[in-house]
Amino acid sequence: MRYLIFVLLTVFCVSSFGADWSQWRGEGRRGVSGETGLLKKWPVGGPKLLWTADDIGEVNSSMSIADGRIYVTGNKDKVEYLTALDLKGNVKWQKPYGKATKKSHPAARTTATIDGGRAYVITGRGVVNCLDTANGDIKWTTDAFTKYDGQYGSWGWAC
Repeated sequence: MRYLIFVLLTVFCVSSFGADWSQWRGEGRRGVSGETGLLKKWPVGGPKLLWTADDIGEVNSSMSIADGRIYVTGNKDKVEYLTALDLKGNVKWQKPYGKATKKSHPAARTTATIDGGRAYVITGRGVVNCLDTANGDIKWTTDAFTKYDGQYGSWGWAC
């Protein structure tokens, strides 16, 4: 949880006043921010903690930021959830999108891709979902593992 808080804080500080970071590793999936004027060195003791988010589940993924919201996946009680928060850390909605994998590392491992008011996530079992970013309602779902004769890797499916 501490790692998630650090990442949330870092991404929030870097991204809250700039461009969206709407998919894994940001635009173009290059892992490069186009922001300028960033700190060259952290203050002693690190940056000031602005807020924390609880009850999002076990996380082994990045978050996405788009249209003034932060999206993060988490695993609670063997079910994967997508949580949408505002930029102050308030939960706007939290929706389950499928069973978690039984393979190694039970934490959710997908980073939501946000595009056109939709959030796209995949479970560790290979089920792809499209959720409405306004309220988390599932628009469609497909079992890509079964439909495309998938094979599990060491850690299940991830994106």
